[in-house]
Amino acid sequence: MERKLEEAAALPNEGERVEFLSNHYLELEDGFDQPTDPFSDEYREWAHELWARLSGRREQYDPAAHELSGYVEEVDMRSPPPYNIGSGHLLGEIIVCWGFLLRTLDLKPGQSVLEYGPGSGQILLQFARMGVRAAGIDIDPVQTRFIQEQGERLGLDIRARVGEFGDTVEPGERYDAVIFFEAFHHAFDHIALVERLHEVVADDGALVIAADVVLDKANPFRPTVPFPWGPRLDLLSLRAMRTHGWMELGFQEEYFVAMLERAGWAVTRHDCPLTTRCLLWVARHNSPRR
Repeated sequence: MERKLEEAAALPNEGERVEFLSNHYLELEDGFDQPTDPFSDEYREWAHELWARLSGRREQYDPAAHELSGYVEEVDMRSPPPYNIGSGHLLGEIIVCWGFLLRTLDLKPGQSVLEYGPGSGQILLQFARMGVRAAGIDIDPVQTRFIQEQGERLGLDIRARVGEFGDTVEPGERYDAVIFFEAFHHAFDHIALVERLHEVVADDGALVIAADVVLDKANPFRPTVPFPWGPRLDLLSLRAMRTHGWMELGFQEEYFVAMLERAGWAVTRHDCPLTTRCLLWVARHNSPRR
C-alpha cells in the first residue's frame, strides 16, 4: 500500500495520480464486522472508528477541522480547480457532468440554487451567468472568498459564506435547487442532513446529489464500499483521509435510495449518456413542506 502511494506521488500530474489511486484498493486483513443496521447509532460509531483508523486520527471527526481544502493561500484565478488537474480527459468528463446537471435541472433566470461544498465555485458561475441566483456554502474560508471575488469581478449574483451542510446563506432561505456535486460523500451525518434539507429546498424544488460515490451492484468500483455505507477503500480516498482528514464515504445504491426515501424524498436516477462519472440523483418532497 505504501509503495503504491509512493508510485502515485511520482506521476507527473494530478489527473494521472487520481486514475492510478482510484484503481488500487486497500485490503484490511481483519475484515470489517460492521453492525447489521446501517441506520443505527452503533453503525455510525463503527463508521467513525473506521475513518479514524484509516486517517490516523484519534480525535472526533469535525467538519470545521477536517474538511478544509488544503489551500493556505488564495486560489489562482487563472487556473482554479478543476482546471489545474493537468488531464484533458478528466477535465472533459467533469465539464460534461456540469452540462448534464444544467440540462437536467433546467433552471430559469430568476430562480435560485444553493450548492454545498462548491469548492472554487465553477458550477455556481455557470448558473449565475445565465441569470440564476446562485449561493454557496463551504467550510473553507479560502474557497468562499475566492467565489465572492470571482462574482464581484464578473458582476454576477453569487453569494458565498462559510458554513456546514444544512446551513443557508441567510436564515430561513429556501432554494429552487440544492446541489451536492462530488460533495455528499463528505456528509458523515447524512441521515440527519437529508431530514434537515426539507426546510432548505422549496416546495416544488429539487435536491440533487451529483457525480458522487453511489455504487450499484454492477459498478466495477463496488469493492471499494463492501458495506452499506462507510469510508471508501480505494487508495485515492485513503490519501485524502490521511493527508487532510477528509471524510471520504461511499454508499451502496440500495442503502442510498432507502435512506432518502425513509427521510420523505421521492428519488429518481438520471444516467449521463456520455460518462458514468455523472450519475445524478434528483430528490423531491413527497409532500409540500411549510
